[in-house]
Amino acid sequence: MISAETVTRVVERLSNSSPANAQRLMKTMSREQPLLVTYLLAGSQDKAFDQDESDDLFFIGTVLLQVAKEAHLVTGPVTEEELDRAEKANDDFLEKLDSDSEGDFISAAEFSIREHPEPELLRYMTEALMQDDEGNPENPPFREESLGPAFLYLRVVLDALVLHAKSLE
Repeated sequence: MISAETVTRVVERLSNSSPANAQRLMKTMSREQPLLVTYLLAGSQDKAFDQDESDDLFFIGTVLLQVAKEAHLVTGPVTEEELDRAEKANDDFLEKLDSDSEGDFISAAEFSIREHPEPELLRYMTEALMQDDEGNPENPPFREESLGPAFLYLRVVLDALVLHAKSLE
């Protein structure tokens, strides 16, 4: 299981990365996880997101990929089958989010974190969606109407990584 310290270390390193390092990282990620990078790029271009939300979505996804890599959760590329399985498993969750209030989303997310095989990665992802850089939930980086789609895109990435890790066991 990945620790909170590992997640924090990767977030800090990526947050302080130079543009040149970010570009190198993108090339490496594209080579190592082509399906997930393509999925994240497509998700970040979704019309549900404004430009800041698109950038944040891609950054959070990058953190997920880098933490999984550095913690040796995955040792090879996620397959199309794993990505499809993760998408199908999360479709019902998105439908529920669309009909629920923000409070219901928070409750569902908290339950999800407790039950997830990688709770610290899911906790980071959820907090990054719902709190600003200072941890203030009063100024979330995502609008209420874009929160569900952002959560789904990122949850699919995370679950695909976990499915891949399980296939290696």
